[in-house]
Amino acid sequence: LGYARDRAQQRQAQERIVALARENFGPGHQETLAQITTLANFLLGSGQDYVPAAVRMQEKNYVAQRSLLGPVHGDVLRSSATLQGLLEDNGELSRMRELARESYEALVAGRGARHPRTLRALNDYGGALLAAGEYDEALRVLREADALIDEVVQGATQDTLNRKRRLHAALQATGRYAEALRFGEDLALRSARSQLSQVHTATLLRLATMQIELGQCEQAAPVLDKLVEELTLRDGPSDTKTLEARRASAQCSAE
Repeated sequence: LGYARDRAQQRQAQERIVALARENFGPGHQETLAQITTLANFLLGSGQDYVPAAVRMQEKNYVAQRSLLGPVHGDVLRSSATLQGLLEDNGELSRMRELARESYEALVAGRGARHPRTLRALNDYGGALLAAGEYDEALRVLREADALIDEVVQGATQDTLNRKRRLHAALQATGRYAEALRFGEDLALRSARSQLSQVHTATLLRLATMQIELGQCEQAAPVLDKLVEELTLRDGPSDTKTLEARRASAQCSAE
């Protein structure tokens, strides 16, 4: 009950933010449209009473964002993902699948077939096929996405591991139980290694921060340089831990 009450309060607060954005920026402004997508996200999983109206709201919002910003802008991609989730909640699986394919094809044209964001969209398309019950096609798409992600994205991030779980589900759905078992065992091992790696880097970051506080920048600097490199590859340049390591490295350089 507490969780439901918190969600309702968050939704009401976001509705006020949308109203303020409309008043201050106008109904078709980029910021207003982005805030509507955030509101739609709050409606995901809120119960069937909200879903049909949320679908209509987000469909209109997605069309406006795509027209304003183009098909591969980050706001548009987030809007598409939100609309896909609402369509799934509403049982409109065919439309969800087509929207996922539309996003993937736009990214291929706009960023290239091997761009990491394109590969995520390919995996999302495979997930949409899986949700729609098109198991054989889902398996084909998810195998392709998995091979490309392993080739292009270095290291086992939590995001790549989560996406591999879709392939595991597709193997099970198509009755390939022996292969699913082997894949699941490998996935569990990768996940364990990733968690150990995250603990290791977090410990090193804490140690380097302590060294800076003690005036031992000479010892901390090479550790931080290596951490920034590893975290950028593993979690991305905008991840919280990557930014924290960069700030610590800059502080060390300043001293």
